[in-house]
Amino acid sequence: MISQNIHETNKLLKQQILSHNPKIREHLLETIPYSKNGLIELLDKYHYLYIKPVNGSLGKGVMSIIYINKMYVLKEKDKTYTFPSLNGLEKYLNQFLVKDSYLIQQGLHMLKYNNRIADIRVLFQKPYNNWLLEGIGVRIGKRGYIVSNYTIGGNATTLEDYLSTNGFNKESIEQKKEEIIILCQEGIHSLTKYFPNFKRLGFDIGLDYEAKPWIIEVNTSPNFNLFKAIDMKIYEKIKENKKIISTNKSS
Repeated sequence: MISQNIHETNKLLKQQILSHNPKIREHLLETIPYSKNGLIELLDKYHYLYIKPVNGSLGKGVMSIIYINKMYVLKEKDKTYTFPSLNGLEKYLNQFLVKDSYLIQQGLHMLKYNNRIADIRVLFQKPYNNWLLEGIGVRIGKRGYIVSNYTIGGNATTLEDYLSTNGFNKESIEQKKEEIIILCQEGIHSLTKYFPNFKRLGFDIGLDYEAKPWIIEVNTSPNFNLFKAIDMKIYEKIKENKKIISTNKSS
């Protein structure tokens, strides 16, 4: 058993644990610790990457890099920087690397919502003996931003609205919803083998242009404010069960 307090926020460790499950492996973005060689290797392989703090949350510190027309284009929040050389890019990144541990993750071209970045938050909680699917919502990034986080000015909508906007009919929406739920349930099964004390998990799922679901990351203290904008009954139920979990933890 792995020490929960030390490692529960570590994105690399959670990714490694999930990769042991063959049912999940093909839905994981390649993710490695930051290094110069790793940056070169993955840029050459994918041409599109995310750079993230290993223990970050709420979209803080996330950057994207695209290699296009022999230029390195870095985006951070709503700002864009262009570097003609890898050395220039590295020099810029080094100011962050001295403060924190970072990872490199394969980029994902996701289905958008009205030309804005969007991903799916699937939230589970375990107030008693069984895991409950508490809510599924879609986080829509602030226009021009590279992250979808509701806490930094994003919006939210239902999965049904998001998928129908992208051409799904009622039947295909239900099929995709079921596929996403099953994938997340497999994730719970894998993670709780190592972290049996987990009681709250928020899966961030991205759909590529073929609508294949990818696990971007799993949060162990998931924010659920987006559900305020979707359904206050769902939000209040999540809040109530979160309180039960906190009470049980302290008793």
